[in-house]
This record gives sequence, structure tokens and C-alpha cells, in this order.
Amino acid sequence: MISGSMLDAMNTKTSSIHVMSRDHRCYFVNDYWRQLHTLNKKTSVVEGLSYADIPHKAFYSCSEVFAAHDETVFCSRATLSSLEIHEYDSMGGWLTFLLRTQPIIHHDKVEGLIGEATLLPSYLAHYYQNLKHQITVCFDKHRDNKLLLRTPNFLCDSEFDTVYLLMLGLKPKQIANLRTTSINTVYTILNNLRFKLSLETNRQLVEYAMEQRWYNCIPPMFRYKETTLRIK
Repeated sequence: MISGSMLDAMNTKTSSIHVMSRDHRCYFVNDYWRQLHTLNKKTSVVEGLSYADIPHKAFYSCSEVFAAHDETVFCSRATLSSLEIHEYDSMGGWLTFLLRTQPIIHHDKVEGLIGEATLLPSYLAHYYQNLKHQITVCFDKHRDNKLLLRTPNFLCDSEFDTVYLLMLGLKPKQIANLRTTSINTVYTILNNLRFKLSLETNRQLVEYAMEQRWYNCIPPMFRYKETTLRIK
């Protein structure tokens, strides 16, 4: 399905890579994937296993979701992206990854897929967990477990970047530093959003965003690049 030289190249990457066959069996995982899941190459063989059989808590709870995502890739023949937030004891807790899954097509036939997960800022996972605990609206396990790589309707990307960071609990100065913009720009964006929504305070803006489940959408600034600022 994939040449040995390509597999060797995958092993040198610092992103987490797994290859699945068309029948949803693990074909290959790179060394970084094993490190994340604390599965030793000599003692834990994952090749040939389905998601549900891989001995890690992320797969125990999410195997059906993973398989459904892969089936969408197989049927659509398109590369799909998703945000993954899971607990990794080997790395000290919750981590956030942007997962891009692309089909392997040979002679017009889909033979499998390659999933490559890139690590996103560590505080994103931390704040996301806190955010979930603050939710007062009814939690729908089917809808609210599916994080979307899109901007909510009627918001532009810069507005959503700003209000998302506000939802995470950051102050305007921290938001300005993280977005590499001026604090006056942040104030202007927040003022315009409040006016657009007929709201008076930033707290009301956060409450509105929570009610609209904007926490299930991932803003552009986390989709395309690693962010280096760490929030205490």
C-alpha cells in the first residue's frame, strides 16, 4: 500500500502518523504515535488491530467516531480535517491535535488512509476542558462531541479568533499579544461584536457565544500554525 521508503520518512516526523487499511485495520504507526500512546514497538503490536482493539483510553471511548470519520474519507475520497482533544498520560494530560486524514488511492481504488496529527497549543486543551465545565446549556453528546473547523455564521475570522480567546478566559491584552495585534484593535472588534448582537458587556458576549455553542468551532488561528505564547 505504501513503499518502505515512505514509511521510513514518516518515522522521522515529529507529528503523529497512522495508516489504516480499507477494512479499518491499523497498517502502520510512526514512533511519535507510539510515544503518545505509550505503546512499545517490541511489546505492543497494533498493526492489524481495529481502533476498538488498540489499548489506549482514547480508542476505548472514541473508536466508533474514528471509524465513522475514516469511512467518510473512504467514501468521499477527500482529505478531511478534525480537531482531536484527548488525555495522554505520557505527555502529562490533555492535548489538542489538528488531524488531517487523506485517502490512499491506487489505480482509482481507495486502499486506505493516512492520518497525520499536528500538536496545537497546550493551553487550548486546558481551557477547553474548563470551558466545557462552565456550559449551562443542555449538552448534546452527539452534536457537542463533533468539533468543527469553521467560523460561525455572520462572524469574520478575526472576530471569531478574538471572541474565542475571550471565551477561554483571556484578557484583551493577552488576546492582543496572542493575535499579534494592538489592544485597541481587540477593543474595536469586541465593541463592534457587542453592537452587532445588541449586548452591553463582554460577559454577555461570552454567555451568548456559549449559548450558540461556538465552543464547538475551532477558530482560524489554531488551524494553520503553531502558537508559541503560553498562558499561565
